[in-house]
Amino acid sequence: MKNLTLPAAAAIFFLGGAILHSQMAPAPKSPLQILTAMKATNADLIEQQKKTLENLDEMLKTAEQIKVFGKRG
Repeated sequence: MKNLTLPAAAAIFFLGGAILHSQMAPAPKSPLQILTAMKATNADLIEQQKKTLENLDEMLKTAEQIKVFGKRG
């Protein structure tokens, strides 16, 4: 097992910590700064989840159309 496969190499990369310390934001110091940072992070996460749900809804609609057209043929 001298050669790593691509999935194994990717897993090691992600588990090993892909974020460098120089890329990390400085740690907030006050509780208000911590809460503000958490709020911003949560807002970003919610936006990503909304986009994902929209994509899933579009995929569902497309799958339903494929089913209907598949039955006609």
